[in-house]
Amino acid sequence: MFGKANAVALSSLVENVRFVLLKLQTYNEEIPGNIMLNKNIAY
Repeated sequence: MFGKANAVALSSLVENVRFVLLKLQTYNEEIPGNIMLNKNIAY
């Protein structure tokens, strides 16, 4: 059932998911810093 093309597509899909998760992780880590920065500017 699973041919070589499917295996390649699956592995590239996994890579894409990993990349997106990594992006989200770094994005989430940057948000608190930006919020703190904005609070310091506001007060």
